[in-house]
Amino acid sequence: MNRRRAREAALRVLYEAEVGRASVDDILARDDHESLDDADWRFAVQLARGAWERRAQADAIISRLAVGWTIDRLARTDLSILLLAIYELDAMDTPPRVVANEAVDLAKEYGTDDSGRFINGVLGSLLREQARAVPDA
Repeated sequence: MNRRRAREAALRVLYEAEVGRASVDDILARDDHESLDDADWRFAVQLARGAWERRAQADAIISRLAVGWTIDRLARTDLSILLLAIYELDAMDTPPRVVANEAVDLAKEYGTDDSGRFINGVLGSLLREQARAVPDA
């Protein structure tokens, strides 16, 4: 399974939906996913649909944690990466460090020079919040 490539496919879908070119389902229906095996494609679809469906909740988290930034001011690539990561943290069993590292790597590859640091800062704040919310065993 190559979840990295699946995350990249989901990122492309969300980015295209964010810039208003088409709906997530329309993009998924026409996306050429020959480079992904069936399991990776299912993972990409789950990520893209889930992140899109929960974007209002993710926007609220991002707005709270991205001090000095509004959703409208964020680069669409950065926003799409954050939507994916927040969904994966909330809805999947991927270890949080893996989600954060993958998001930062995507930001470094597809975003601006500052995207990696920005994504790392927002997700780091979220992970610290989540760690404080879980009482010690």
